[in-house]
Amino acid sequence: MGHDIAVAASIPEADPNDVGLDDFHALNLANGWNICCHYLPEWAPLLRQEVARSGRNIIAIPDASGVFFDGTAPRVIGPDPVTLLTAEVVMTLPAGSRLNL
Repeated sequence: MGHDIAVAASIPEADPNDVGLDDFHALNLANGWNICCHYLPEWAPLLRQEVARSGRNIIAIPDASGVFFDGTAPRVIGPDPVTLLTAEVVMTLPAGSRLNL
């Protein structure tokens, strides 16, 4: 759903790129933001480095939550907060929050 899947390589549990994938484009349904699934808060420093490297902000979604895209402003769903990471800030949004992408 994000701009690309390169963000997945920045987390500790990343799978090796054994097949030599070189096209990391994704659906780009999040207005140019990247999405990190299975997010753990201790990954924030690594993801901030990825933001600096790629120039793309990140929506970090833990296993217990999600982001619902309904054609308006995306909304956080699930019990755990979702984290937005930009070059300037790391912001945690609770369930029900709308994302201004």
